[in-house]
Amino acid sequence: MVKRIFSLAVKRGQFEKNPFDGISLMKIPQKAVRLINENEFRRLMTAAQTPFWKARILIAKTSGLRRGEVLNLTVNDIDFAKSKIIVQPKPDSEHTWRWVVKDKERRELPLVEEVAKLLTAIQLELPEKQPYFFLPPERYQYMMNLKAGGNLIDRIAKCPVANFRRGWKQICNKAVVKGITFHDL
Repeated sequence: MVKRIFSLAVKRGQFEKNPFDGISLMKIPQKAVRLINENEFRRLMTAAQTPFWKARILIAKTSGLRRGEVLNLTVNDIDFAKSKIIVQPKPDSEHTWRWVVKDKERRELPLVEEVAKLLTAIQLELPEKQPYFFLPPERYQYMMNLKAGGNLIDRIAKCPVANFRRGWKQICNKAVVKGITFHDL
């Protein structure tokens, strides 16, 4: 942190040289990755009672999508013919809110057949003009009302499902799978 502060001071002309230049930053080991075994994954899928949750879990496991990427998937992001998931920013439009991919990159990922079947079933149940796969209709309407009132903040748009963690923890508890996050999928 101090190195950065001195760099800014040099940039502003307050110092001639950063005394911390040439000093390497300490390497801090990352937390160990929690791998989910097949038995745990089967139990999670069994514990997930709704098609929303089954599809969310399966798409995260098979494609490596982050929680916000899963929750912000729209019908335009799925190419059923080419079996692809397209992760891309969303514009602020009549039926979508502005959303930016965390790493700012557009990417294409494989769509496995089982996920495609679940998404097809979900799409058939979506209300007309609702493009988001993983939002219940009432939540989508709430989000659009927030947007219309100018009250939709980025934090809510990144995770548009209320109580997502609570639902995830309930599934984990029911499946008797401890110590994992949705990101671990």
